[in-house]
Amino acid sequence: MVRPLVPLALVLLCACQDADAGGVKDSQALQKTQAQLDKVKAELSDARRALADAKARLQQLQQLRKQGADENGDRPPLPPPGDSIRCETPERCTIERAYYDEVMGNPLRLLDQVRIVPWQVDGEMGGIKLFGIDEGSIPAALGLKGGDVVVAVGGQPLTSFNDLMALGSTLGPASRYELRLLRDGKELTVVMEIVGEPAPVPEAAPQSP
Repeated sequence: MVRPLVPLALVLLCACQDADAGGVKDSQALQKTQAQLDKVKAELSDARRALADAKARLQQLQQLRKQGADENGDRPPLPPPGDSIRCETPERCTIERAYYDEVMGNPLRLLDQVRIVPWQVDGEMGGIKLFGIDEGSIPAALGLKGGDVVVAVGGQPLTSFNDLMALGSTLGPASRYELRLLRDGKELTVVMEIVGEPAPVPEAAPQSP
């Protein structure tokens, strides 16, 4: 009477082992699915942060363009550079002091001559990319081209729009500084020398008695 129970016990044992194996496989599949889901959630979170950062930088750029403008969003245009900017080579340019001082009086007017967008490295701003450079503009006279990425000016890395806004005060009294940029993936340094005398200060009109 015992013998018939032996095969039955073996069948039950095998069934239990199969059930355990199936449970392990299901658990592994569930863990794999959960890992994939966690990865998608992390990527979605990174994308949301990148989008929020891009929106914040766009707002900064819009505010930057509004500075120094009138109620219509217009700024007095810069005079054409003419012979005030001369570039002997792509790596060396000279700028007449009188013209340079006039530009630096309101450097944001340069934004009316070229379009800029943030250039990112590993999700962080590493410079500004230029495009839409106007013909006859200051950037064109300096030999800059669409697609150039300006990463530093006068030794100051451009890691935020605040750095860009601060250039007017930091570069105003300079007599020489370097413009470091990337062109077609290669680094290029343009040396700018400020030469000549400043524009004469107009005499105050005599006051009538």
